[in-house]
This record gives sequence, structure tokens and C-alpha cells, in this order.
Amino acid sequence: MINIAMMDPDTYIKYGLLACFKSEDTRIMVSSNLSDLTVNLSGNNIDVVVMELFNHEDDVFDCIEFIRVFPQKWPESKLVIYTQVTNQEALKLLTSVTGEKVIIFKNRSIFELTSCVLSNGKHMSHALI
Repeated sequence: MINIAMMDPDTYIKYGLLACFKSEDTRIMVSSNLSDLTVNLSGNNIDVVVMELFNHEDDVFDCIEFIRVFPQKWPESKLVIYTQVTNQEALKLLTSVTGEKVIIFKNRSIFELTSCVLSNGKHMSHALI
């Protein structure tokens, strides 16, 4: 059983990801903001977190800080950034501040995301920066 927590403000993205990952071997929790994602992480044993870098409820700097402290707060979980943000300078800033390298762009194939999420490796480098 794999436990996945997703954070994305877009309802269509959430439904699409739920459909993509739905199986008897997955348990999926969805949220639209960092506050709800943090609640999901605090109350459950999550294997993988898939999150959008940007949403309208949270400041982008709060999202970057969340990503920066993620490995210390949830060392057993893998974090995957699944984002529409493709600005190279913003992504370089993200990786320099957080060290995060698992970034999948929404304009890429969904198979990149599924292979990353379902892989056993915690720190796979998928960034296309």
C-alpha cells in the first residue's frame, strides 16, 4: 500500500491525478493549500507528497519554505513538485534554496509523474532545469 498526499489548487488536476493513481494499492488524500496538506501529513503515514509550487491561497515563499523544511519534518516521505511553473530563474532559485530536485512539469507526460511517484527511490532527480 502506498499513501499519497496531493496539494493542488486546480480541481481538474486533482480529479485527474486521483483517476491516474486510483488502485487497490493506493490511498490518496487531496488538499488545495499548505495548511490542509500539513494536516494530512501530520495525521497520516504518507509515502509520497505531490504538490504544486504555486497556489492562490498560499504565498509562494511559504511554499518554498515548506519545501525547504520538508526533509527535516517528514524524512520518511518523498516530495515531488508537480508544477505549471516553468520559469527557469524561479526554478533555479527553488533548487538553490531548498535543494529540491524532483520537479515534474505539468506540460510533460503524466507517465513521468507516475514513474517518479511509484518508484522506490526517495531522492530521484527528475528536474528538467
